[in-house]
Amino acid sequence: MENIRIKDCSHFIVSAVIVSFLLFLPLFLTYGFKFLTYYPGKINPILYAGYHLIECFGLLPVFFGFAVLAVSLKTIFESIFRGR
Repeated sequence: MENIRIKDCSHFIVSAVIVSFLLFLPLFLTYGFKFLTYYPGKINPILYAGYHLIECFGLLPVFFGFAVLAVSLKTIFESIFRGR
């Protein structure tokens, strides 16, 4: 059972990498690796998204959500590889 779960996960990862490669191939052929460093504006997009999360929901719910995610990551990964 565990081997089937690992096999399914590996098929998903390989297909995701192939699809991503094919979708980003035109950008890579046109701009090289420069397209990875481009972002509009002067603020880091991750910080911008975090700012808007806090703006929409408030500081306490966002902090609580990240805390719950951090605590449950180990359980999530264990359940994926155990096949639950």
